[in-house]
Amino acid sequence: MGIMELTPLARLRRQAGLSQAEVAALVGVSQQHLAAWERGKYLPRPAAQRALASAYGVTPALVFDAAEGTQRAVSAANVT
Repeated sequence: MGIMELTPLARLRRQAGLSQAEVAALVGVSQQHLAAWERGKYLPRPAAQRALASAYGVTPALVFDAAEGTQRAVSAANVT
């Protein structure tokens, strides 16, 4: 992934018009933890996916798909 390219999970946050700090506070995690999810380092657990969905105004399934897509994109970028 390019430096300025957003991952699918980060794109959801941006579309909701929220900062990492705002979402982290809403979800109850540190900003660093949220950033790790957005970088594809970890998948958010189901409870966190539901909280993210609520914060972003989308379904938990969409958050799960975005998180999985983030991990796939990061893995593909690391292979090349």
